[in-house]
Amino acid sequence: MTWLTRILPLHTAEQRSVTGFSTLKNPTDWFFKMFGYDAGGVVVNQDTAMKLGAFWACVERWAEGVGSLPLFVFEKMNDGSRRVAIEHPNYFPLHSEPNPLYSSLQWRMASMAQVKVKGNSYSIIERDGNRRGVRLTLIDDPDKVEVIKTG
Repeated sequence: MTWLTRILPLHTAEQRSVTGFSTLKNPTDWFFKMFGYDAGGVVVNQDTAMKLGAFWACVERWAEGVGSLPLFVFEKMNDGSRRVAIEHPNYFPLHSEPNPLYSSLQWRMASMAQVKVKGNSYSIIERDGNRRGVRLTLIDDPDKVEVIKTG
C-alpha cells in the first residue's frame, strides 16, 4: 500500500455529468462515449481505473512531481521586484507544515493526487484569533464539497 492509497479512499458511486465539466469520477456523455469503452466493450471509469496499478503509478508519479515543487509566499516590493516573505503568517503552513499530520510535501502530493483522481482538492483553513491561517486540513472527499460563489 502506497501513501496514495492510504490518503484517497476508494469510491464506488457512478454518476454522469450534466454540467459539461468532465472528470474521471463524473465523465460527460461525449467523453464517456469517446474514451469510456475499449474495443472489447470494457467500461473504463473511476472505479475500474482505480483498481489498476498502472493508473496509481501514473497518479503517484504526477503528484510527486508537482507536489515536490517549492512553495513560497512572496511579497511584491515597491520597485516591482519580489522577495520570499518568510515572516508572512501563511508562510509556515504552506511551506513547512500545514498540520501536525502532514509535511507540506505530503499535503501538496495528496492534494495533487486528488486533483488527478477527483478533479478538485480542498482544504479546511483553521485560523487563529487574528484570523491568520495556521492549519490546513485536507478534505478526504472533494466530491462532498459544494462550492458557493458570492459577490
